[in-house]
Amino acid sequence: MNDKKLNALFRSARNESPPEPGPEFEGLVMRAISRALQYGWGERAGEPLSIFDQLALLFPRIAIGATAVICLCFLGDLFLTTIVQPDFSTSIAELSQQWLFAAN
Repeated sequence: MNDKKLNALFRSARNESPPEPGPEFEGLVMRAISRALQYGWGERAGEPLSIFDQLALLFPRIAIGATAVICLCFLGDLFLTTIVQPDFSTSIAELSQQWLFAAN
């Protein structure tokens, strides 16, 4: 590309309006700054992360997973109490009686 074409491209680029940032641009920038401070630019740049720092970074994921497991157990219990008898020992006793009488 010669200088004339390159200068013409720069002139046309100067006349264009700059692109608008997306609606989540500020949040993305703040998360990137936070991540950079945690992993490489801040006061603690050379220090390895302790186990507590790693758990603090993983806590939101752990909390969501634990909440999902608790909800699934609760829904499973509700489902089983509507289908099966509420008392597990009573159900086992009935099954064992049926098995004994079915053998005769």
